[in-house]
Amino acid sequence: MLSSTKEKISQATKTYNESRWSIPENRAKHSAAMKRAVANNPAAYSSSNRGRTKQQIINGVKCQGQWEVDFYTWALAQGLTPTRVEQGFPYIWNGREHTYFPDFYIETLNVYVEVKGYETERDRAKWLHFPHKLCIIKAREIKEIRKNLFRAGSLVS
Repeated sequence: MLSSTKEKISQATKTYNESRWSIPENRAKHSAAMKRAVANNPAAYSSSNRGRTKQQIINGVKCQGQWEVDFYTWALAQGLTPTRVEQGFPYIWNGREHTYFPDFYIETLNVYVEVKGYETERDRAKWLHFPHKLCIIKAREIKEIRKNLFRAGSLVS
């Protein structure tokens, strides 16, 4: 395809998207439709629909990125049974309600686990009012997991 044709298509798409999403009603309709889709089929939600990490499937469980793979395989080796979270939890961000799905739940420890690389203000909003025990696994914990120094008790302490 000629570069001038690509540029015309790119510009037309950009113009269309800017005009469509600048209208508050369009954004509100889309947001409502997405919330209904997640509410009607929470098992279909996964973090694989966003982000920059590569999805990997381990024992039928979708892991988003190497850190989740490392945590998941470590947890299995510890005799824990991490499962993907299918129930969403509401939180408020920028004055609007959203739904948060932690990465894993470990029933035997009654703890939710979030494997987090880059932490944002929005992440902190999700965690601030989370109604259950939540363990955040960050770079330090991943290093300990990789060196086999991380202990299951750290998830609930």
